[in-house]
Amino acid sequence: MSEAARDLTQERLLAFLKTRALGRSTRLLREATSTSDIAREDGLSGAPHGHLVHAERQSQGRGRKGRSWVSPPGVNLAFSLLLRPALAIEEAPLITLATALGCRDALEEIGVQAAIKWPNDLLIGARKVAGILSEMSLAGRAIGHVVVGVGLNVNLDTEALEPPLNETATSLRRELGRPLDRARVLACLLDHLEATLGELETAGFDSLRERYRRHSATLGQRVRAFTESGIVEGVATDLGGRGSLFLRLDSGETREIFAGDVERVRGLS
Repeated sequence: MSEAARDLTQERLLAFLKTRALGRSTRLLREATSTSDIAREDGLSGAPHGHLVHAERQSQGRGRKGRSWVSPPGVNLAFSLLLRPALAIEEAPLITLATALGCRDALEEIGVQAAIKWPNDLLIGARKVAGILSEMSLAGRAIGHVVVGVGLNVNLDTEALEPPLNETATSLRRELGRPLDRARVLACLLDHLEATLGELETAGFDSLRERYRRHSATLGQRVRAFTESGIVEGVATDLGGRGSLFLRLDSGETREIFAGDVERVRGLS
């Protein structure tokens, strides 16, 4: 294990944590296939709400649409949270948006201003600093559990990345000009995630939506949305009550996008 990886231990994480549940049960691993797969298996075995699995290296880490997710060991955060939320099945997609908002709030406390690219990325300027992926497991007609995977570039040397990642990715170290203590960063993330996810459960997404709008990197931009039914292009105008994205097409029609990837169409407004 590298010297940099020694900043993240269970003892140090618990020393900084202020949460009631998130991160109180932890598995900090040197290597794993996928933290989300392990968290899901732990959930089926009865792991509690807030159970956290972190790995320094993942051999099968993944992002949206089955893309691989690779991170050098000892420099970033790559973790999955097991959640047992008091939400209806149709509200489950909101967990991704609430997670993004909680992570953004944590980065602000750390000293970095990030924006949310709908539905699951955090950007600093035009560069990606974090990605989020949620997977739900049902128990009959209710949510059994939700696993939320988060990848955050903390001490990554982006200049050492291969193109095009060296031009599209950033890290907290790059933005702040200094290395960060990952245990402190993770504790800060968990503190804010517990607050935001708790607010989603008790007050609903309407309580979070205005703040999400204010910190959106997508709203007001002309974007291209890649959905299961095809590609849609238009100006992102608003968020729906279930976290959907409204696009105003060139025809004047408004289209509601419930899931998909979006990219900004450069040079157009």
